[in-house]
Amino acid sequence: MNVIWLKIGCLAAGCLLLAGCDARESLKGSFKSAPFSTRQQIEEAIRLDRANSYMPAAQYYDMVLHGELTSQQRTSIQTAIDNLFTRMCKAAAQGDSEAKQTLEAIEANRRAGR
Repeated sequence: MNVIWLKIGCLAAGCLLLAGCDARESLKGSFKSAPFSTRQQIEEAIRLDRANSYMPAAQYYDMVLHGELTSQQRTSIQTAIDNLFTRMCKAAAQGDSEAKQTLEAIEANRRAGR
């Protein structure tokens, strides 16, 4: 019975990994026609996101989010931010100090009304 649960867990993890890759590729694709500087910001955000550099990735995503965007671009970037936040919460719960610090900074900014 344990072998079945292990296989199901591996399958689920694989699907989540693929979904994350697809989301990043979708994000890149939605910015193909964006200005060069915006594409650079997206590339850097994705690079930082992949490296689990939570705060810098969030800052880059936020910069892009506050620019001129199409509805598809806005949806793609919001999905990327949601995925980053979910991973960050999970990492913080597992003891990742950078994730914890980033969540604390986000909460402090919310309290300050930023």
